[in-house]
Amino acid sequence: MRLNTSVKGHAVCEITLPTEAVLEFHARDVRLERTGLHAHLSIFLRKTLLAHSVFNVWRDAERVTLANNAHSMFIDVDAAAYTKQNIRHDLTLFSLALEGWLKEQHSAEDLEPLAHREHIHFWLEPYIMSGAGTILFGPPKRGKSWIVMAMAVSIDAGLSSLWAVDQTPVLFINLERPPVSVRKRLGEVNEALGLPRQRPLRVLNARGKGLATIVDAIEQEVEQGTQVLVLDSLSRAGMGTLLEDKTANSIVDTLNGFGISWLAIGHSPRGDDNHVFGSVHFEAGQDMGVRLISGEIPEGLVLGLDAVQVNDIRRPAKQFYRLIFGDDGLTAIQRAQEGDLPRGDNEAVGLYDSIIDLFENHNGPMTNTDLAKGTGRAASNINRMLKDHAQAFNKRRIGREVYYAPAEWGTASFEASFPDPF
Repeated sequence: MRLNTSVKGHAVCEITLPTEAVLEFHARDVRLERTGLHAHLSIFLRKTLLAHSVFNVWRDAERVTLANNAHSMFIDVDAAAYTKQNIRHDLTLFSLALEGWLKEQHSAEDLEPLAHREHIHFWLEPYIMSGAGTILFGPPKRGKSWIVMAMAVSIDAGLSSLWAVDQTPVLFINLERPPVSVRKRLGEVNEALGLPRQRPLRVLNARGKGLATIVDAIEQEVEQGTQVLVLDSLSRAGMGTLLEDKTANSIVDTLNGFGISWLAIGHSPRGDDNHVFGSVHFEAGQDMGVRLISGEIPEGLVLGLDAVQVNDIRRPAKQFYRLIFGDDGLTAIQRAQEGDLPRGDNEAVGLYDSIIDLFENHNGPMTNTDLAKGTGRAASNINRMLKDHAQAFNKRRIGREVYYAPAEWGTASFEASFPDPF
């Protein structure tokens, strides 16, 4: 039995009945698991869905049930020409052919490199690359959804007032909020960007449904030309606890499976604002991780975007934005400077700046433990920051402890800080 591949990556087999009607077997989400080959099988006749089910296709009982259910929907003339025994037999052959079809989807090939260097294309520079995935993360209630919706609208409208964009259709996937809240926010973002308040954005509202249940709807949008997906948020994907590696891989694989660019909102763990909450496989699966720094000002919020992980490109410099709010909501989004971030709030001030301030007040070398206590941050955050800014600090190991001081103090001054016998 010969299986073809549809535009959605499904295995498809067509059988012409004696009545000239076309019967179709479809298999999607084909995967080899410990217990056998699992798939979502569907049976169509004359382009009408008759029956479908998800099961281990190597189990005869499930195949017989699916075949019988489909055959019971046949009109009399088709049922007489193509019996239950016929459909059971052909469905069995289809199921047996699926394993070979699955292997063919992942066969090796001789891959020729590009003849010339190719400029990396951005839909929104520097955060959303063509065909890549970005996770923007930070603490709750600090402005992530606002800035992400502004990015979505900017790309969809071809508006380059805040970022250099290449206009393309965007699908905003709302798993987080009631539709009325998204409509309110969209109107305010449009006005804040200088666009007509009533300008529409393609939105898929699926609060409480989870990502897996809307895959078909997303695929339809991609087939119609959508090039960028914006997901609000990972925590509502509904595929299991985010701490599990399998959950993280399932979410990332689903987003990557659409074959286009995606931007997803994530949250950071309490006490650790350098990582997205959940399994390390979120960071392994993303092409860019963007940490959001946020601080309150009388007019609203100042946001900083720090690309802490990137693939294929140089790590971009931090960028800063000011969100202005009035009595009725958001009124403006403006560019800002790092100095506009309010000082004194550990969540609002970058960790690097917090540590430099701590050194200025301490006036001497400190260990990682000293820095963690002085800033109130997790030791893992301190380690990450020291590695990211290795050139900005002098260090010296004494026994099991490593001491640090700003490089701007000078090497001689740093060494002089350690009395004999060190």
